[in-house]
Amino acid sequence: MPLLRIVTFSIGLIFSAISVNAQDMLVEPRLYDVTRVASNDVLNVREKPSASSAKIGELAHNNLAVEVIALSANGKWGLVNSDDQSGWVSMQFMKPSLAAHEPPLDLACAGTEPFWSLIFDPSRIGQADWSMMGLTESESFYEGFWTAPAVNRSNQSFAFSMSPDKTGSGINASGIISTEICSDGMSDRVYGYAIDLILSGSQTMYVTGCCSVGTN
Repeated sequence: MPLLRIVTFSIGLIFSAISVNAQDMLVEPRLYDVTRVASNDVLNVREKPSASSAKIGELAHNNLAVEVIALSANGKWGLVNSDDQSGWVSMQFMKPSLAAHEPPLDLACAGTEPFWSLIFDPSRIGQADWSMMGLTESESFYEGFWTAPAVNRSNQSFAFSMSPDKTGSGINASGIISTEICSDGMSDRVYGYAIDLILSGSQTMYVTGCCSVGTN
């Protein structure tokens, strides 16, 4: 199954557990903490941005650094991932997290068929696994990589370029990360960032994938 990327907000996205109309959302992934929920209670994750919608999951009363992928048009509901699906939580029970968020330095990205992963650590130490693509037998590490937002779209897209450290696999990586709804094509989860990745070394390869906030 190929990786699915949604590159326009003019169409509806339908997933088995959730219906998402991209026209009605503000896609701006950030980290939030659950707040104002009693210790013996949970924050419900609902199928649609409505208190009367079916419950499909829950967040613990003290859950921290939850990625809110997008907000509803009225800003009252946030789209989150719960287990292997996505749903909506009331933003009156969420507060901005103290965890730093400076994309793309704290993103975890991955792609499917072929499978790969790439982490942009806040300390500018990159870690990647290209082994299932047949490019290397072990993980690759990158130090001091370059990243920058687009000059004319500073909050919408980010470029990066990285070369492996001295012990690395010799695979260079570069590409673009864009703020947009993205699906991995393998689950009912949605993501707030999409990545176009170009790898070069013994061979050159172009793949796409999705990213989530936080590298843990």
